[in-house]
Amino acid sequence: MKGLKNRLLLQQAESAGYEVLITVDQGLRYQQNLAQRKISILMIRSRTNQMEDLVPLVGSVLVALTEILPGQVTVAT
Repeated sequence: MKGLKNRLLLQQAESAGYEVLITVDQGLRYQQNLAQRKISILMIRSRTNQMEDLVPLVGSVLVALTEILPGQVTVAT
C-alpha cells in the first residue's frame, strides 16, 4: 500500500506543478519507477526525521536544489 500512496503523491505533485519532492524516505527510489517522472526527488539522508537531525543538512539541501535536474534523484547528506 505504501508504494501506491507514493505513486499517487508523485502524480499529484507533478500535476500541481511542483518541480522537486524533498523526502527522507530512502526507499522511494526502489518502490517507484522514477525514470519517466518530470518531478525531481531530493532525498535527505538523516539519522531521523527530527528537526535537530535535519537542520544541520539545510546547507547541503540548498546546494542540491540549485543543481538538481528535472526527473533526477539526488541525495543530500
